[in-house]
Amino acid sequence: MIEKVFVDTGALIARYLKKDNLHSKAVGLWLKIEKAPVQCIISPLIIHEVATLLSRRANPLFAAEKIRSIYLSSRFRILRGDSDLEIEALKIMEKYADLPLSYADAFSIAIMREYNIKRVFTFDEDFTVVGFTAFR
Repeated sequence: MIEKVFVDTGALIARYLKKDNLHSKAVGLWLKIEKAPVQCIISPLIIHEVATLLSRRANPLFAAEKIRSIYLSSRFRILRGDSDLEIEALKIMEKYADLPLSYADAFSIAIMREYNIKRVFTFDEDFTVVGFTAFR
């Protein structure tokens, strides 16, 4: 059985940028994913965040190369959602207003709930606070 794991922005940034302080940890966890029956789930908002951060921290060509590799990988599935999930993300932001949840994080939570995804590859504690299990 293939397990679905939602992938957050930080997991990808740490994987791609050697100068990131979580790079070694991220690479080790990515190796674990590659050896397991895991499908990585991602949203367009996460792709947007990753592209923006990689462009700023490295350069646009590097960012485009890495984003293209996500689109071409059979390991990744991109879930786009709809306006109902976008409204649900706003409700999640309101419910957890005491947490530093971005709209992208709230949308990720909405997708994870909608598709019954229990684990998330992240270095942010916000996801575990709202009930998900971190991929380790």
